[in-house]
Amino acid sequence: MRSGEVERIRRMWAELSDEPMGKGTAEVLADRLALESLPSPRPHRKAEAITAALAAAKERTVADVADDRSFRRLLDQGTPSVGTWRIVEAVRPQLGLLSWSYWLIAVLLFVAGTFALPRIEAWGPGALIVTVPLLGLVSLLYTVRPGSQRVREWERSCPITTFQIALGRVTLVLGTTLSLAAVASLLLLRQDFGVQMAALTVSWLAPLLLIVGLYMVADVRMGNLAGPTAAIVGWFVHLILTEGGRLRSSIASAGTTVSTYDALLLLLGAASLLTALLLTSTSAGESDEHPTP
Repeated sequence: MRSGEVERIRRMWAELSDEPMGKGTAEVLADRLALESLPSPRPHRKAEAITAALAAAKERTVADVADDRSFRRLLDQGTPSVGTWRIVEAVRPQLGLLSWSYWLIAVLLFVAGTFALPRIEAWGPGALIVTVPLLGLVSLLYTVRPGSQRVREWERSCPITTFQIALGRVTLVLGTTLSLAAVASLLLLRQDFGVQMAALTVSWLAPLLLIVGLYMVADVRMGNLAGPTAAIVGWFVHLILTEGGRLRSSIASAGTTVSTYDALLLLLGAASLLTALLLTSTSAGESDEHPTP
């Protein structure tokens, strides 16, 4: 029993400090805690506390709603919209998660994929097939953090539902990445690489959707570092199969139709995203029906 208490104290300490607590210190704390005894409340004190709590609750019920200073109401201020517009409200505050370091990385990837890497012999616009999914992965690392930061319960307490938060983050990630990738594609066309816009767009959009889908499904399903791991593995497998964007993609095949490889990635990516959103909605519903005691 004592050893279990010692390990519990050490785990609690590890959640608060990066420096581990020695076993000897934990044993001393366990011994001292074992000697502590809480006073038993007297019956009349307990009755007085219950009476005061009930009176405060009754007063709170009849109070004017405008004077309600509850945590939930403060969170809900500024988000009066309902339905689809709440998704916009879910995206807007999360722009703050994209710090200056993210934009620096985004600019570096944009410059590399648009001006530097395409000049390498036999690479050309295929560089976007590598850099755009990587930019999407970086965006996910900056915005989708609950699986590794253990704030799922905090998200469930927000007035915006977990599903809306997940959809808002996917919208933010895809919106940011698609905007930069579209500008990069237009600049590459002006550099006369002899590539069609449709083939170029499909070639970087297909792996991007798959990376985002893999990340979201693994993060919702398993949490911790499963999301980043699945996305990174997917990105490396994509690089190997396409030899860095030189094979199998629509622009590599130099055809007017979507390649079989890109078509498969598009289907898998779309299916993964829908699955992740469905899992988010389902898990949120189960949490509401079976709240943690």
